[in-house]
Amino acid sequence: MHIDVMNTNRTHRGMAVGVAGTFDVENYGDLLFPLIAAEALKRRDPRIRVVPFSVNGKPESSWPFLVQPVEELSASVSNLSAMLIGGGQLIRFDKTYPVPVPANVDMPIAYWLVPAFLSALNGKPVIWNAVGAWTGSPRAPWHDDLVRQVFAASYFIGVRDAASRDHLAKLAPDAVIELLPDTAFGVSQLWPLEEESIEFTNWRTSLGLDGKYIVIQASAAVGSYCSTIEPLLRSMDSKEKTNVVILPICWCHGDRAEKFPKLQGPVFVSREWLAPKLMSEIIGRSEFVFASSLHACITALSYGVPGARAPISSERKHELLDEFEGIVHIEDTEALARLIHRGRRIEPQVVDCIDRLDHYWDKVANVVLQPPIEHCNLSRALMLDWVAKQCGNQGRFTFTRRLVMSMRESLARYFPNKRIALRRRLYSLKNLVAMPFRRTAPIGKPPGVGPEPGSKAVIATTVIHANGNGAGSLGRPAGRILDIHRIAGQKMETEPYQWAFINQLFSVQDAALLAASFPHDKFKRVKGYDGEKGYEYMSRSLVHMGATVPSHPEGLSPAWQALAHDLLSDEYRSALGQMTGRDLASALMEVNVVHYGPGAFMGPHLDLKEKLVTHVLYFNQAWDQQHGGCINILRSSNPSDVLSEILPVVGNSVLLVRSNQSWHSVSRVAKDCRTSRRSINVIFHQPGSVSTMWPPGDKPALRDYAPVS
Repeated sequence: MHIDVMNTNRTHRGMAVGVAGTFDVENYGDLLFPLIAAEALKRRDPRIRVVPFSVNGKPESSWPFLVQPVEELSASVSNLSAMLIGGGQLIRFDKTYPVPVPANVDMPIAYWLVPAFLSALNGKPVIWNAVGAWTGSPRAPWHDDLVRQVFAASYFIGVRDAASRDHLAKLAPDAVIELLPDTAFGVSQLWPLEEESIEFTNWRTSLGLDGKYIVIQASAAVGSYCSTIEPLLRSMDSKEKTNVVILPICWCHGDRAEKFPKLQGPVFVSREWLAPKLMSEIIGRSEFVFASSLHACITALSYGVPGARAPISSERKHELLDEFEGIVHIEDTEALARLIHRGRRIEPQVVDCIDRLDHYWDKVANVVLQPPIEHCNLSRALMLDWVAKQCGNQGRFTFTRRLVMSMRESLARYFPNKRIALRRRLYSLKNLVAMPFRRTAPIGKPPGVGPEPGSKAVIATTVIHANGNGAGSLGRPAGRILDIHRIAGQKMETEPYQWAFINQLFSVQDAALLAASFPHDKFKRVKGYDGEKGYEYMSRSLVHMGATVPSHPEGLSPAWQALAHDLLSDEYRSALGQMTGRDLASALMEVNVVHYGPGAFMGPHLDLKEKLVTHVLYFNQAWDQQHGGCINILRSSNPSDVLSEILPVVGNSVLLVRSNQSWHSVSRVAKDCRTSRRSINVIFHQPGSVSTMWPPGDKPALRDYAPVS
């Protein structure tokens, strides 16, 4: 049973899909994933081929399919159209592995995080294939930032259970993580039970097995419940005798049929570890399954076979089975007694999982056949920017250098002169990124068109995919990240006071870089009531009042350092002055970075009289309006008297000219929001003003902003 993998010398170059995971171990569930991916994608287009990568390479002659060693990925990633990661319980930080690994392999990230990193760095869509996260895995804080960055650069992040989703949401609160049924739910659709396969017939004949049978996994976890299993076997009331097959499913974890405790009755011992597709057919044609393997249970559900699962106390992955009636806990004797006489039936929840997976594989095939060029460019830019930042960080340089050097073939094109110091070259990589492909448009009414009287306008932006013709953003000088020309070309609203909505301030590429590296250091908590408004948020200085350099530059990514310098430029000050009609030449500028976490808000208020103009820029990659956190342009001090509501999405901004009518507020961020509302406030003060955020003599305790947990 072999996968028709792609040799990079064959035709149809660019129609290969990599899949990274633990495909070098004798474990039923792990080896299913490349088989399922190959079959699902081949049905959609016969030209698509799957190329599995694992820590150890495996030859096709002695393994169910050819597996490439992950160390060769850097040389072949350019020939791939996309990279699937997993599935299985892949996201983990323990160094244990069921089989020996080469000494130069960086465990535990070699078989999941490194392939994702390398693929994203090469601009390949990274698709997390319904993976699981081991919630009991030891923490690896030195990798947290890399995981967040790879997630930000990924095309799709699918996890198979709520426990994994919640665990990863704490690690990467800005990532869009979606629940996707485990890949194995699709086996019955891909391999329907029609005529018996030759492999199944030969297996049955080799055992002398005739008639119906049940499957018992040959694991220690199931074996410890023999006293529960035997009475159930005797209770089976059938005119035709039911045989028992002891089947090793997870060989790498010690499954051995000959070591399983003795059972009474007709028992057949299947001693060899079988190919995964044959095992799925054996399970699918059985009458009942006793298993500790998650994927043996899922396979049974997919084919409508009832079963019982033996618990593995250290793992939460089996919790996803609780929503199905066809698999019950082996200790629930009452439910088990009912189920054992139920017979075969595919339940509605399983059908829904199969349908959802069908749509998922449609989307994967579309990515392969029609590469998302804009995303590919953005993915590459994000990873190059991260590498540059990390190599400038002395504390992390050793790890990053090791990671980079292990991928030297792939990175060679980014380093034209290898004699130049690696750190210096990496730090300048952001200047090598191509101009982005983008076109943007506002949703609803254009900023210059007012809402109907008494109504509220909700202003947002949306990115429209580029046509791939290479047209870049116009009017942006080299090295500048802020589109100052767009500011100068805007007109101010005059009702209920002078204000303006300005969007599309950054290219798609730069917007993603800024959102992904939003500062998390040197914050203080700001909370109180000043007689007019209540407020609560976290603030960090980006530019102290009257300063000419950024604050705490060591904590800023290259993208944020570039933005700070753009805000300090004469061109930016001049553009705001031209737009507002205010003379800002001698005004004192102050810029603060702000996190509004769950529950944070800013009540209706007028800015202090010392403030001339305030420009608020937003940096959330995406935002649900139901989560609050929007700035409200108010007609009066009444918080419900809203003229316009602006979403805090990166690229959006609001410009306010202070007056006795310039009422505005920030709606409270929902308690269940998984990320903070992120912005910067650029404030121009009258000469002689003193900062109220950072007053002279103030020495607050600064701390890193803790992501929402």
